[in-house]
Amino acid sequence: MDFIPDSEISALATHKFQSAGYTWLDERMDPFWSSVAKRIPRYISPNLISVLGGVCCALAAVFTVLANHIRWIPLYFAGPFLIFVYMTCDAVDGKHARRTKQSTPLGAVVDHGIDAFCAFTTGIAVVVTADPELKDPRLMLAFCLFHGSWFCAQWGELVLGSLDQRGITEGEFASMAVIALPGIFGPDAAKSRIPAWVPYFRDQPILDPVMIGVIVVCGGVCLSFALRIFLKVQGLDRLRATFPLVHLAVHTSAAMQLATSPLRPQFPLLTFTVVGMNAALLMTKMRFMATFRVPWPALHWEVLPFLAGSGVEALGFTIGAGGWLLVALLELALLLVMWDRLLRRICSRLNVPFLAEVLAEGREVQEETFALGALAISSPSLRVYPFHAGELDQLPPLGRGLVLDFSCFAPHAIRNLTPNATITLTTTSDASEVPRILLQATGTLEGWDSLRRTRIGTKCTYAQV
Repeated sequence: MDFIPDSEISALATHKFQSAGYTWLDERMDPFWSSVAKRIPRYISPNLISVLGGVCCALAAVFTVLANHIRWIPLYFAGPFLIFVYMTCDAVDGKHARRTKQSTPLGAVVDHGIDAFCAFTTGIAVVVTADPELKDPRLMLAFCLFHGSWFCAQWGELVLGSLDQRGITEGEFASMAVIALPGIFGPDAAKSRIPAWVPYFRDQPILDPVMIGVIVVCGGVCLSFALRIFLKVQGLDRLRATFPLVHLAVHTSAAMQLATSPLRPQFPLLTFTVVGMNAALLMTKMRFMATFRVPWPALHWEVLPFLAGSGVEALGFTIGAGGWLLVALLELALLLVMWDRLLRRICSRLNVPFLAEVLAEGREVQEETFALGALAISSPSLRVYPFHAGELDQLPPLGRGLVLDFSCFAPHAIRNLTPNATITLTTTSDASEVPRILLQATGTLEGWDSLRRTRIGTKCTYAQV
């Protein structure tokens, strides 16, 4: 399960996420998102906001399935509302982190990893609304290509260096509109027919154009990313670049095979859940590997339960609903283990908490400035600077030391420092000597007139003023 090397986890400290920019709708929504971010208490962890959004999106799928079973009109609006909450959380977590100075390298991993799982749950909600009985075989193809387009966008970031995934907000609003249709036009809205005077789609189910549009658009996205990647890489790298495409093709083929098996007519929701969970495993793993810039390997044992079950079905045998339920639970367990192991390694390696300490203490972020004096440190060096007792009182007990990230320093104050250079501060004190602070650096710093300390609960960080 440890598919990310320790060296790449350490490099996450300098990772900078690059997006493709904002769409027109993103710009229209940004004032609302900024307003929400300003109203979130400062002691709330950004990762908690991300997790809350993921839970809401998962509940959206649950409530949509229940609504199409119970056929109670108000319940049809629960799914769209929860997806809107997820979309808002996804947009404001980063804003809140920057506003409260709680940004950590872990944030991007959590945020985008949750997005991978939410692509699965949103897809379930949409297909259940489009055809509550899940009879149309084209639904499975649309379902797979929808996940495939998300997968290929992350694959593009892994190879091309930036995430060209625009239109997410538009897609989420479109999903909300589809899911809300039965609440607006009645439980049988998906079975309504297009008027005869409409060319090409006359007398077809009203959501047929939507399903065909998803197939065409998402299929085009997959193809465009594949072409861009193969045009960029050469030689052996081109062979390695085929691995993600092969896995996507194998997943889609196995899903379509399962869609024609006896399982789908009897247990359609279980069929789509098993396929979606396997897609979530692939999407989450690709998202993590794109973040850490780790090449996609040829083999992934996490997908073996799904492929083994599909192979049995393809041979004319069946493992039954109980067997497929076990596969779905195993896929969920593998996904949770993947998350748990990676997050534990990141938190341990980079010494960052998953949730900010203030969550437990309920304290506001405090900032204060104190004089340190002009310093000039030549590399390599170790200097000892005595402090008066009153000055030392301004520093917290540092214990194992305190690491300063140079990314928060003004560029003009940095001289001859590598991007990942750090300063470690350690306090020492005993009855026989004057309290002092040990300052160790790699490089030369100039212009240290003062430091700003940001205290969140018991944790303090320092930055140059």
